Amino acid sequence: MPRLKWDDSFSVHNAEIDEQHRQWVVIINELYDAIDSDEGVSKRAVIQALKAVNHFTHFHFEDEEAFMRSVNYPEYEAHKKIHGTFLKVVERYMVDIEHDLVPIDEILKVLVLWFQHHVLKEDMKFASYGED
Repeated sequence: MPRLKWDDSFSVHNAEIDEQHRQWVVIINELYDAIDSDEGVSKRAVIQALKAVNHFTHFHFEDEEAFMRSVNYPEYEAHKKIHGTFLKVVERYMVDIEHDLVPIDEILKVLVLWFQHHVLKEDMKFASYGED
């Protein structure tokens, strides 16, 4: 699976959220690096990368939800629910990877596809509410 690359199609026209989305790309690619290492897959590196994904995702979702509330985004509750569901997926993967219950490349695929879909479909819905 190719590395995730930022491009302007991911921009929601909010500097802070865009920067956080760029950081999300970096963190996903760190997971990719942990999987694609010349020394083989390091379970420890994958777990560390997933912890970074989990931590940053909590931080980012809090900021994004605060922004949506500040602009009275009408689909806030539905968007927040999507965030909550995704956090549960990440937390489940963190447990599953410890017990070798899920292939590591499946986790990466889900994270990449989720990011692309979420930003391009869900986040774009609030983009016009607070353009810089």
